[in-house]
Amino acid sequence: MIFAALQSAALEGAEKIINAALVHDPASAERLRALQGKVLLVDSSMPPLRIAVEPSAAGIMLHSNWQDSAEVTVSGTLVSLAAM
Repeated sequence: MIFAALQSAALEGAEKIINAALVHDPASAERLRALQGKVLLVDSSMPPLRIAVEPSAAGIMLHSNWQDSAEVTVSGTLVSLAAM
């Protein structure tokens, strides 16, 4: 329960930081708007974590423990995903 609350707060903070950065990068914001309605799933095996990235007109929304389908899934360890 505590981990879920911490994860939710961390995702909310990350979402706010990313959306604030997109305000200063209109080209990236425009490219993301073109992906509106699509979902990118980041599936980390270590630590076990699934985060869905959903572009919207206002930026992005992050969802934890996504169970629905996604247009694209990127998987691996968090370290290897960050290295990309």
